Amino acid sequence: MSKFLSAIAQQKWPAAIALAVIAIAVRATQLGDPAVLDELYHVLAAEGWLAEGRPRILEGTYERAYLYTVMVARLFELFGHSVEMVRMTSAVLGGVLVVLVFLWTRSFAGPLAAWIAALLLCFTSEAVSVSQFARFYALHGVLFWLGAIGVYTLFTDRALSARNIAIAVGSALCLGVSIHLQITTLIGLVGIGTWIGLTVIVPWMWTRVPSPVLRGCIVVGFLAVTAMGSALVVTTGIGDQFWNLYRSTPVWASDTRDAFWFYHGELLRDFPTLWPLFPLAVLVGMAYRPKECGYATCLFTVAFVLHSFGGVKNNRLLYYAMPFLFVIWGVALQQVFVQLRPLLTDVRERLTALLTPRAPNQSIGWILITLAVLFVVLSNTAFVKTIAIVADVSLPTMRERPQWSAAKAPLQSWLDNAAVVVAGEELSALYYLGRVDITLSKSRLSELKEPDEFSRDHRTGLPVISKPQSMERIIDCFPDGLIVTDALRWRNPEQLDHAVADVIERRTQPIALPGAKGIRAFSWKRSDQPPPTAHCTELPEIK
Repeated sequence: MSKFLSAIAQQKWPAAIALAVIAIAVRATQLGDPAVLDELYHVLAAEGWLAEGRPRILEGTYERAYLYTVMVARLFELFGHSVEMVRMTSAVLGGVLVVLVFLWTRSFAGPLAAWIAALLLCFTSEAVSVSQFARFYALHGVLFWLGAIGVYTLFTDRALSARNIAIAVGSALCLGVSIHLQITTLIGLVGIGTWIGLTVIVPWMWTRVPSPVLRGCIVVGFLAVTAMGSALVVTTGIGDQFWNLYRSTPVWASDTRDAFWFYHGELLRDFPTLWPLFPLAVLVGMAYRPKECGYATCLFTVAFVLHSFGGVKNNRLLYYAMPFLFVIWGVALQQVFVQLRPLLTDVRERLTALLTPRAPNQSIGWILITLAVLFVVLSNTAFVKTIAIVADVSLPTMRERPQWSAAKAPLQSWLDNAAVVVAGEELSALYYLGRVDITLSKSRLSELKEPDEFSRDHRTGLPVISKPQSMERIIDCFPDGLIVTDALRWRNPEQLDHAVADVIERRTQPIALPGAKGIRAFSWKRSDQPPPTAHCTELPEIK
C-alpha cells in the first residue's frame, strides 16, 4: 500500500486528481447547515433576479458581487432552489484551488513541496469554511490565483507568443472579475506591483541604464510623477474615498478596527508551530527557489500588512493570499525534511536498538516518529478545527447556528396577523419566517450611507432602527407586533444592545419557541388604538 501511495505521489495528474477528491470530500461535509446572513444576500437576491431580472430583495437591490448573484440564480434555475448546491459549488472551487497550488508548486519545487503546500491548504479550517460558504470567497480565491500566476508567467517569460497573449487576456479577465467580487483585490494588485517594481523595473534600471546621472533623473522623474498623481488624487477627493473605503468599519467590526496585530494573532492561534518561523521559512525559500518564493513572499506580505492596517478585519478577507503562504512553507519544509532525513533515520535505528534489542523491529521507530510528527501537526488549531468540522463536533470556539426554521410554526399566527414584525436579523426572518417589516440592528444602521433612525437599507428597502426610543415608538404606535432575533444578537452591544433589550423585556411578553435553539421572540397586543399624533403618523410606511 505504501509503495502504491508513493507511486501516486510521484505522478503529476493522478496526484492532482487524488488531491481534488480529498479536498472536495473534506469540504462537502456540513453543507446542509442553516444559511446565514451573508449567504442569504445572494440567495434572496438570486430569487429576485429570476423573478424580475434584477437582484431584488423586498423593495431593495443587492448590487454587491452582481455576477456571483447571477451565478447563484443560474444554479437555482438548473438544480432548483438549493443552498446546498451553491455551497457545493464553493466546495468544488476550494478543491480546484488546492490542485492549482499543487501543480504550480510542483512545477518549480518538486512533488514533496507541492504535497506539503497543497495539504496545508486542503486541511486549513478557514479554507474549509470558506469552501462551505454560499458566497464569492472561494471563487475569488481561484480567480485571483489564476490572475496572479498568469502575471508571474508573463514577467518571467516575456516572449511575444500566442500563448502569452492568451495568458495576458485570461489574467486580466480573472483579476477584473476578482475586483468585481472583492475590492480587496486591489491590495493583492499592490503586492503584484511591488514585486514587478523590485524584480523587473529596478534591475532593468541598473542593467540597461549604466549612467548614474540618468538613473537619478529617472528616479527623480518617477518621484515627481508620483507626487503630482498623489496631489491630483487628494485635490479631486478620490484619495478620501479610497481612504474611507480602506478604513471605514461597521459597528460589528469596530472592536478590531485599530488592532493591527489581528491577523498575526489569528495565524499564531491557528499555526503555533509554523507562524513564528515564517521569517525563517522565507529565507529558506528564497535561498532555494528565489524567483517563485520571492513572488509568493511579496504577495502574501503586502496583503498581510495592508489588511492588518485596514478597517474591517476577518479571516475570510485574507483567504486569497493564504495559498502563497503555504507555497513558502511547502518549499521550506521540503528542505527541512531533506536535512532532517539522515537524523530521523539515525533516531529510528537507535530507538529500534533501545526498544527491541533482541528482535529488531524497524517499524517501532517509524511509528514513534510518526506519532511525534502527528503531535506537532495537531498542535495547530487550524487542523483540529477541520477535524471538528468534518466530524460535526462543536468546539468551544465554534458558534452553533440559530435554528430559525424551527421558529416558523410557533410564530405563524403572529407572522400572519401582527401589525408589524421587527427582526434583529432581517434576512433570516425573511427567508425562514417569510416576513419582516423593520430591521433592529445597530450594526446594520452603521452600514448605511445616512445612518439615521428609520433610514431605509438600500439592500432590502427596510427601515432600520437601533435605539431604545425607536423601539418604544414602534410599540406605542402599533396595536400589536412581533419582535424576533437570534441569541447571538440579543444584548450584543454591536447589534441589539442592553438598552433596547431592556425596553423589549419591559413592554412585551416572551414567546416560547420549543426546538428553535438560539431564537428569541417577543410580542405585544392591546385593544386600544394608538393616537393619531405626529409621533406615529411620521413613522415610515410598512408594506
